[in-house]
Amino acid sequence: TRRRAMDADAALAALGELEKEGLLEVCGEVMKATGAAPFAAALAGERRREQGRRGRRQRREKKKPFDMSRWASRDVALWVSYEGERYSGLAEQRDGGGVETVEKVLFEALLKCCLIVSRESCRYSRCGRTDRGVSAQGQVVGLRLRSSLRRDDELAVDGLAPRLDHPGDEIKPGVRELSYCELLNRVLPRDVRAIAWRSVAPEFSARFSAGARTYRYFFDPTAYDLEAMRDAARRLEGEHDFRNLCKMDVAHVKNYRRVVYSARLAPASDRAHFFEITGQAFLWHMVRCCVAVLFLVGRHLERPDVVDALLDVEAVPARPHYVPAPETPLVLHECAFDTLQPAPTPDTLAKLTHHLERDLDEALVLAARRRNALEHLKTLSVRRADLQAHLKRSLDVPPLLPWADALVHLRAALRDKLGAAHRPLLERRAGMTYDERVDALGPRKREKLEANEQKRRDSAEIDQAFHTEKRRFG
Repeated sequence: TRRRAMDADAALAALGELEKEGLLEVCGEVMKATGAAPFAAALAGERRREQGRRGRRQRREKKKPFDMSRWASRDVALWVSYEGERYSGLAEQRDGGGVETVEKVLFEALLKCCLIVSRESCRYSRCGRTDRGVSAQGQVVGLRLRSSLRRDDELAVDGLAPRLDHPGDEIKPGVRELSYCELLNRVLPRDVRAIAWRSVAPEFSARFSAGARTYRYFFDPTAYDLEAMRDAARRLEGEHDFRNLCKMDVAHVKNYRRVVYSARLAPASDRAHFFEITGQAFLWHMVRCCVAVLFLVGRHLERPDVVDALLDVEAVPARPHYVPAPETPLVLHECAFDTLQPAPTPDTLAKLTHHLERDLDEALVLAARRRNALEHLKTLSVRRADLQAHLKRSLDVPPLLPWADALVHLRAALRDKLGAAHRPLLERRAGMTYDERVDALGPRKREKLEANEQKRRDSAEIDQAFHTEKRRFG
């Protein structure tokens, strides 16, 4: 008995060292010996399939890495859209740290498609840097991507494929460029899409070649005086110092003057409007701060001329305390260039249209469910005594009244409460002025500030020529 136990232990140890394919073979032999031939045949089939899977794995492991050096490159401007709710902004974090950003997923897709070797080598530039939660419909990035043209082709000069007037044109007879948008959209998340691309000069910079950026902020206009908001918005147009309408970053920014080409309100749908602002460049949180002030004007808590006061930094040298508008309704709508326009293909647009229509259908169904829930609440009634206790005032209403009627009294009371609690912006405690913020900088940030100022002084003339030159390629 003891010998049989030892043999069994040895057999189990031997079986434990076998891989799946070996175990299947042993089981098949046992079944044949015990007369279970049908089961043995099934195991033999599974063994053959396992051999096939192992062979495919070994071939993949032996497969040579993609040789990018055999292919020419191309400088492109790529138009990208994304929903920003689940991302910590556009820019990839330096240390990564598991933070999900739009650039992180974009570069993962570029590497997976073998369109770049690395971020450092692809001459990357971006037009607008959006913050956490902010979306984009017309973001533009500059990249050097792999071409379908061989590097040793006579048309490739210094490893670069010739420029194309349109993405659909042939590089040479029978050879077209890679469908960059199609390739990327197959591997990008559903909330990030490549829309179009254009061939550009090597000197192109998505940031410095752009002529203007347009943002749109969407909101429900029900509770706002739109004419008062339009009056306030028009006062933003022109060149002003926007230090009271942004979040100051004195270590990196000294000049807070910006030019706003246009600022307007327009309907987006039956139940939504948007505030649209266009300028060459924007400061940190500038659009959200402008919207926050416009909302105060729209609720008659501030007069439209409060914008003039905030833009007068001599009279108001420090920003009063107020909270910027939420980030989720903000969209980078368009990045405009003097001569460069997106050139999408019908195939890409058809897929994007289907994608957005499906998302819109889901959103409309969700909105209908929410509206149904609100309408159902209106069918309920509340007691006058309970409503009076909630509002802490007596009301001349029936003993039992519909919730829709009670809601009118509740909203009126809320408006009165907000109006009574509101303190005018110009009477609020202000933050630090620019000079006070500079004085409060720590040693490392002060050193960085001084280095940046010295760099600006040394390169003032060069910078002007640089910006003028870059604009030519957009």
